Amino acid sequence: MAAIQARPRSEHPVVRIHAAVREGLAAIYAADREALLVRVRLALSTPALRARLWENQFATRELFEGALEEGVAADGVAELPDLIDEAVGVLAEAPRGRS
Repeated sequence: MAAIQARPRSEHPVVRIHAAVREGLAAIYAADREALLVRVRLALSTPALRARLWENQFATRELFEGALEEGVAADGVAELPDLIDEAVGVLAEAPRGRS
């Protein structure tokens, strides 16, 4: 959350999240790449752990929302099809590339 908040607010929200996640992952990856890969393989190959990963997606979304402080949630005011269109549009506009 702090890494997202440390990014310039002028950046697109997807850019802010991407940069912060990449930075955090790079630190973990550099510390012990093999352990990270073993944990991910285990989680993806074990049904109970894989289910837990999906459950954590909601918590991750809330973390991103709180870090962006831009009210990602619409409290049921917006129509779901419109929200889907907006989300896909944001993803389509996000810069791509590798460092």
